[in-house]
Amino acid sequence: MQWSHLNVFVAVAQIGGFKHAADALDMAPSSVTRAIANLEKSLGVRLFQRTTRNVALTEAGEKFLKQVAPAMDEVRAAADSLKPGTDNLSGTLKVSASVAFAETIIAPNLADFCDSHPQLEIEFLLSDTRIDLISERVDLAVRHGGLEDSSLVAQRLATVNYHLVASREYADQKGPITHPQDLVDHRCLSFPYPVFQNNWCFESDRSTCEVEIESSIKISNALTIAASVKAGVGVALLADWMVDKDIANGSMIHLLPEWSVRVAGSTGSALWLVTPSRAFLPAKVTAFRDFLQSALSHVYKRHSDESKNPKDIDINS
Repeated sequence: MQWSHLNVFVAVAQIGGFKHAADALDMAPSSVTRAIANLEKSLGVRLFQRTTRNVALTEAGEKFLKQVAPAMDEVRAAADSLKPGTDNLSGTLKVSASVAFAETIIAPNLADFCDSHPQLEIEFLLSDTRIDLISERVDLAVRHGGLEDSSLVAQRLATVNYHLVASREYADQKGPITHPQDLVDHRCLSFPYPVFQNNWCFESDRSTCEVEIESSIKISNALTIAASVKAGVGVALLADWMVDKDIANGSMIHLLPEWSVRVAGSTGSALWLVTPSRAFLPAKVTAFRDFLQSALSHVYKRHSDESKNPKDIDINS
């Protein structure tokens, strides 16, 4: 088994074809075919199903890719860490984030990062659903709330508080909300995610309260929820990094500030930087992590030591 054969295998699997992989690797198609045949022979399994039109991974090939691709990334990252001039970042950095986080936190601060690293190309995959970092060849992702089991590694960027918010016009027209139970008589806008969809949990110094929400409006994008709140559609739970500025300028009001929102899950309510499992982070990933921490430090006046010096956690733990 040779490194070059593994490199060809990953390229064919991720690009989706022998010819396109050959073009990307600047190799002859016959050399790519021969490398895959030699690898399959050494492993004793078939990695690809081949037809005249398509190339698809077998079940064994999919399993092998999930184990090999992160390991190869670790080797490349370890080699990169030894190169001089790592401050001059180059290549492509692929980042996954939610639309709301990208617009609220990343975009307003991105110019300085780009000016500091002019040779680095950045590709953002913005989605409110979680994508597969391995198959999409993503270098890092920013994720919210609880983390499901996986082979990924996460660093806490910040602890997030959720605020119950509404427009002043809505509050004036629909009546006061002085206790969480009052929400049953109000129009609640919710995410179609289990943690916030049907039950909202509140805590105060004296008690806890779980409210069953009858939501007639479910919106998968936090920016649209925020816009709907400001337009007087209803009340919602939104992250502090999204709404603190709106609360300060009066376009939203913070309801029940004496109550905190409790989010289910062992990892609690937080922003996480998630990367494929690896021992060595490439310099470009480390630089973008530092950029995110700096951007968030301007949002959170109470920026904690934990977010300044995050510790890796295995999401499996």
